[in-house]
Amino acid sequence: MNTVGAFALVAGGVVLLGTGAELLVRGAIAVARLARMSPAVIGLTIVAMGTSLPELTVGITAAVKGSAAVGVGNVMGVNVFNICVVLGMAALVQPMRVHSMAVRLEWPVMFLAAWQCLLLVRDGSLDRLEGAYFSIALLIFTAYVVRIARADVAGEEAKKADFVIIGGYPGFHYQEIKISSLAIRNGAYFYATSRDPYIPTDEGLVPATGSMLASIEVASGQKAIVGGKPEPIIFEVAITRRHLHPKERLAVIGDRLDSDIIGGKNAGITTILVLSGSTKEGDLHSSDLIPDYLIHDLTGLLSEIDTAWNSKIQGRLP
Repeated sequence: MNTVGAFALVAGGVVLLGTGAELLVRGAIAVARLARMSPAVIGLTIVAMGTSLPELTVGITAAVKGSAAVGVGNVMGVNVFNICVVLGMAALVQPMRVHSMAVRLEWPVMFLAAWQCLLLVRDGSLDRLEGAYFSIALLIFTAYVVRIARADVAGEEAKKADFVIIGGYPGFHYQEIKISSLAIRNGAYFYATSRDPYIPTDEGLVPATGSMLASIEVASGQKAIVGGKPEPIIFEVAITRRHLHPKERLAVIGDRLDSDIIGGKNAGITTILVLSGSTKEGDLHSSDLIPDYLIHDLTGLLSEIDTAWNSKIQGRLP
């Protein structure tokens, strides 16, 4: 082959390689959108596997022909080339933003895999069992990365939500505060089910919806529209839908002054405070809010109902 032919083959290979790389990147981005995963994860899986097929072919061919040194040297040389040249040249062309998950997970795993490989080949060989170990480790790592990526994409989509509705539950955590506050700052409508800061349990008073709501209100700089107590909305909806009129015949029974009782007052309904929950009798002395009726527990309420009913019956007897 003459010089012109050799250069023509090199030029043609470069053109085909560039075209293939362009098609691979476009296809990877399309797959990322369809699979609801970030492009970074597609790069770590599909693109990485696709671009590694030549090395895989060389490695298997070298192993079959008994030239293991070629296969091992190929893998090590490509890794060094990818980090020093591919990554370096790409950064020279255009500075690249590194995803936080790459720093926290992918790069440490890459260094761990290289370190384990170094330990396993210290005896001068890499047997089938060790090869199976690396293959299984790759499958587990890929499955874990895809799982995390789906959660990350779900979080990104949540930031664009039209509505944020807060209801307390034990699994509440920082990520929800972050996503909710970002969505609210992006224009999402902000609602909550109640403002109760805590609820009584066998362990004592534990955080409730109001505690979680407060953190998001502070983070977002917005106040939520509360559909539950102490706002009158929940009472008005119940009265309207159940045709509960007149209000004089209705009563709100609760154990909290700052939600149940004030909610009933806001709705213009008779209030009954039960002292078996959050509010104790001593709390009434320091509060300007006074319920219409006060009972120690629900059995006391039942007794009052029985007494009133019996008096009504007695009044009808001749």
